[in-house]
Amino acid sequence: MNRDEIRLLLPLYADGLLDTAESAKVEAALAEQPELRAELQKLKDENELISEALAPLSPSRSSRMKLSEAMQNIHRSAERVANTMPRRDWRIFRICFSALVIGGFVYVWHAYPLPVQEINGETTTRLTVPLVLGPFALGVAFLLGAEILAHGETWLMNKLLDKHVERTRLQVFMLEAFGITGILFAGILYLFLLKM
Repeated sequence: MNRDEIRLLLPLYADGLLDTAESAKVEAALAEQPELRAELQKLKDENELISEALAPLSPSRSSRMKLSEAMQNIHRSAERVANTMPRRDWRIFRICFSALVIGGFVYVWHAYPLPVQEINGETTTRLTVPLVLGPFALGVAFLLGAEILAHGETWLMNKLLDKHVERTRLQVFMLEAFGITGILFAGILYLFLLKM
């Protein structure tokens, strides 16, 4: 390689982007030519100045790595918890919990009906019933149908991403947790509307 070709490779060498064969050629030329060593030092100094100037604008690589590792650890922990839950017992719990919640909701709905108020000829119960029944019905559907929904979600991801994605127990558990959250939200909203 002549000096001009080495000079073109110097920025890549300074950034550590050359393969071993090209790096060896550049190092051989640097050993023989002090002018190229001076240019390399100038490039390294410029890289250092640029890194210092950009440091306040973006988090350091180590910060991103720490955040990424923390997210991976949380995901691994959640997956471990989901995988250790006994499926049969959890299925029985889900069905019993749903039956209990539906029975309790029907009882509360009849025993403590929402107060009726007339606003411009419309009763407020017509407005509030969908607000309460919507999240409740969605919650029960997500809780009981989490495996079917997870299967559908996995199928859709496989079609859209054009690669094979496996359904995980964590995915099902997250859908079930979303269902329980919807049921709790509906109950809290109903209590709030009763006190109005």
